[in-house]
Amino acid sequence: ETAKRTNEIINSALGGVLFIDEAYALCESEDDKVGKEIVDALLKGIEDNRNKLTVILAGYEKDMERFLSFNQGLKSRFPNTIHFEDYNPSEMYEIAVQIAKTKGYRIAKNVKNDLIDLFTRNQLTGKNDLGNARFVRNIIENAIIYSSRK
Repeated sequence: ETAKRTNEIINSALGGVLFIDEAYALCESEDDKVGKEIVDALLKGIEDNRNKLTVILAGYEKDMERFLSFNQGLKSRFPNTIHFEDYNPSEMYEIAVQIAKTKGYRIAKNVKNDLIDLFTRNQLTGKNDLGNARFVRNIIENAIIYSSRK
């Protein structure tokens, strides 16, 4: 059933692009039998349709390195890596402004430095795995919820 569903997804993308976000979730460990079945079906589908399909895998760098190491066929079929740098704190602030604007809010100017400090502290921890823009979106959404309770 797993291989069948994987093939259905591959077939639905023929002639286009199959984008798999957080691809490492397909196979959590070497003991993951269902994950192995998905990866095996994916590799076969890629090979059988290499002229009809583009596959892009996305995810956090360390998780993707672990995932690609589970099967030799993965590394050889995905030899190219594009690394996107994290947003810097000023860029994260600009994202916050845009997110707030799309939700009908604005960020008070006196909060700018506090937000930039928060984004800077997050990056300095070395654990900037909160999703960059997702982290910003969560901050803004939580601020909106908090302000609506007042």
